[in-house]
Amino acid sequence: LFLVEFAEVPFPLSLLLSESSLSTYRLLFRHLFFAKHVERKLVMVWQDHLATKEFASIRGAMGSTYLLRQRMLHCVQNLIYYM
Repeated sequence: LFLVEFAEVPFPLSLLLSESSLSTYRLLFRHLFFAKHVERKLVMVWQDHLATKEFASIRGAMGSTYLLRQRMLHCVQNLIYYM
C-alpha cells in the first residue's frame, strides 16, 4: 500500500499543511489509487475481450458485456481525469 507519511512537517510547510489537510490528501490519493487499480483491471478485461471477439459463436452472446465494460472503463477514466 502506498502512503505518504510525515512524522513532522518542517516549519514553512507547516503553515500550509495541517494535520487535517494531510489526512484529506491521504483519503483523496487512496481513492485515486483504487480508481487506477480498477482501471487496470478493466483494461485487462478489454484485452481478454479482444481475444474472444475472434470466436463468432460467442460474439453475439457477449455483446452486452463488451458494451458494459466499455461504459465502465469510460466512467472510471473520466473520474480519474476529474480527480
